[in-house]
Amino acid sequence: MTQSTLQSERLNELESGQRKATLTDVAQLSGVSASTVSRVLNGYTEGFSVKPKVRQAVMEAVDRLGYKANRSAKAMRSKRTGVIAVLGLQYDQEGEPFGTDVQIIHNMASVLRQSDLDLCHYFGSGLEEPYGLPDWPVDGACALNLYQDEDVQRIEQSGVPYVSINGLAGPNGVSVLVDDQLGSKLAVDHFVSLGHERIGYIMESPWALLHPSVQARRLGYAQAMQSHGLPLMPTWDQTYDMVEEAVAEAYENRCTALLVYSHYTAMVVLKYAHEIGLRVPDDMSLICFNDRFPVNHTTPKLTAIALPYKEMAEVASEMITNAISQKPGNIQSIQIKPELVVRDSTIAPAR
Repeated sequence: MTQSTLQSERLNELESGQRKATLTDVAQLSGVSASTVSRVLNGYTEGFSVKPKVRQAVMEAVDRLGYKANRSAKAMRSKRTGVIAVLGLQYDQEGEPFGTDVQIIHNMASVLRQSDLDLCHYFGSGLEEPYGLPDWPVDGACALNLYQDEDVQRIEQSGVPYVSINGLAGPNGVSVLVDDQLGSKLAVDHFVSLGHERIGYIMESPWALLHPSVQARRLGYAQAMQSHGLPLMPTWDQTYDMVEEAVAEAYENRCTALLVYSHYTAMVVLKYAHEIGLRVPDDMSLICFNDRFPVNHTTPKLTAIALPYKEMAEVASEMITNAISQKPGNIQSIQIKPELVVRDSTIAPAR
């Protein structure tokens, strides 16, 4: 392969970013025809084979020149946009998107770029319609935290292929979920291994919606406790406007360990425990769902159920890519296993 057909002056301009590389520039630098470059980049292999050395030369030229395909022109030729709409991104009271959602989307974006697909978050419908599809064509959709039947039906009726992450899906979609019941079991098993018997579970009311994780985590706690022959604490099937009330009730019931629904709840538990002189973990051990900031920066550092966001993103990316490519599949729902991360907030109970 030779780069003699690409003049050195233009090559310098391309490498320095003074000019935008074209398909012809890539072809000249890699020493092949523009049609060959196009087939390599678009994955057209039917009736056409590309030697590994040729493919490598093309990809090296693409990287060297920073070549990016004209998405509009490509869409007109292929009748595909290469765009996947992100729906249902949630925000906290400060207007910041939830870190868990951002982490999943970030990982998906990296994976999907390998298939020449981009994610696009659509703001047009506003927060009132978080699952409204954009007005322009998209190849597919990625729905986050989809738990209302009417929102599921809305996406279903659009006919757009979609993957639902941490939520529900209809017949035309695929749901990628965390095995939250297993997460509760991991927490209870860990408490029991340390010698705890009176283990409470706390769920705060702002999260008491129809999200699948709400019931799954609660049920997982109950089943794990029953499997060990331990009594369910009174807080397990309640929701609380004030987490402090739940902590006080758990302490009154002589709980020596607490599993809480989220890392947000855990922050309130730590603050209230400090205010009333309840020591974590000396007086009460603590585990939360979501191994997210700041659980590794608190005092004590929190034992947590780490949700597999990276793996969820990889699986979701594969599912939506297959759906767009119309590859056959009959998978309706996939559950990914969480992991227990043991830190300083869990110890054996005081005797």
